[in-house]
Amino acid sequence: SIGQGAFNYCSSLTEITIPDSVTIIGYMAFIGCSNLTSVTIGNSVTSIGTNAFSGCSSLTEIEIPDSVTSIGSCAFLDCSGLESVTIGNGVIRIGDSAFADCSGLTRVYYNGTAEDWTQISIYFYNSALTSATRYYYSETEPELNEQGTAYNGNFWHYVDGVPTKW
Repeated sequence: SIGQGAFNYCSSLTEITIPDSVTIIGYMAFIGCSNLTSVTIGNSVTSIGTNAFSGCSSLTEIEIPDSVTSIGSCAFLDCSGLESVTIGNGVIRIGDSAFADCSGLTRVYYNGTAEDWTQISIYFYNSALTSATRYYYSETEPELNEQGTAYNGNFWHYVDGVPTKW
């Protein structure tokens, strides 16, 4: 695990790669790392702790792998530069204010279906997350509407490892 406050307020930290050997990102692990622009979370992480990335205002996107089941309260609080988040289909709980004050958040890419999304417990003060445009994962090109002019909903998939809208 990455322990409580392990890298808190490390203003010179600009990028991190959390290896697959890590399962827990602890309480306030990276809080206040204001110049952090890139975070890669390993595929064994199951929990992102309370305030883990709060105040990481230079972070513009984050990809939360399918292994994560819980995103703690205030995990990404005040990440004002955050524009997009990819949420794995293993997430079942998003704590209070996990994405509060993420004023730039406009896109959420979800690795599951619309029905799966409704099964996630999303607690209070996450309007930045819930009001952003949501795209559901589709391995193949989705069906068009009855008029044949647009897709039946918002969908995305990976192209060369990058989330791309259909």
